Amino acid sequence: MNAAQGDYFQFLDADDVMGTEKVAAQVALLQTAEPTAVASGPWARFRGKIQEARFIPEPIWRDLTPVEWLVASWSGGGMMHVAAWLIPRQVAIAAGPWDESVRWAPNVDALFFTKTLLASTVCLFCPTAVSYYRSIPSAPTKAI
Repeated sequence: MNAAQGDYFQFLDADDVMGTEKVAAQVALLQTAEPTAVASGPWARFRGKIQEARFIPEPIWRDLTPVEWLVASWSGGGMMHVAAWLIPRQVAIAAGPWDESVRWAPNVDALFFTKTLLASTVCLFCPTAVSYYRSIPSAPTKAI
């Protein structure tokens, strides 16, 4: 984050895929909003090819305050993977850095994005800002 020079942060895991207009759509939305707004967008899981992905709307796929978003998400209303977000620099800086000391812990990204949401004033949902989240099937486990 310290080396980045742009006005927005777009995070990606190595196997995420963004729609070709995702960032442009979110930037256009955020440029009309208050400077402390963040943007999310619809996403779909895929295993092999993104053409297999199916977008299944979730309750958090709408404009929400940060607390409304967190309560809805944590109450079973869905999640956003890292590529779904676009975050203005000033919100990311206010949230503080990614905690690299726990980078291998499960859901360390959830910690960062929770802090980011709480540093924002609103989460705006951009319906044309699509992204794709690869889900790798779990390896079968052996009974001992």
